[in-house]
Amino acid sequence: RECWDGIPSCRGVKVEGSWFDSWQVLEDYYRNGRVKAIGISNFHYDDIVEAIKLTSIKPHVVQNWMDPFHQDARVRELCRDNQIA
Repeated sequence: RECWDGIPSCRGVKVEGSWFDSWQVLEDYYRNGRVKAIGISNFHYDDIVEAIKLTSIKPHVVQNWMDPFHQDARVRELCRDNQIA
């Protein structure tokens, strides 16, 4: 079983649609005040660029792995340039 884009099983739940379909629901929640921010996690640089281009509300927060030996400067710069925490 797969969830989105080849990601293995989601605890047996069959997921339909894409991350973009889910994002549109989150945008509605944001507009209606049900959520205060929309975030993404473990997105690569190109995925974040795509999210910024495709969505009407860009991500507010990006949570990615970072430590002294793994610092993705491109992602950090992209976030800084687009006011993403």
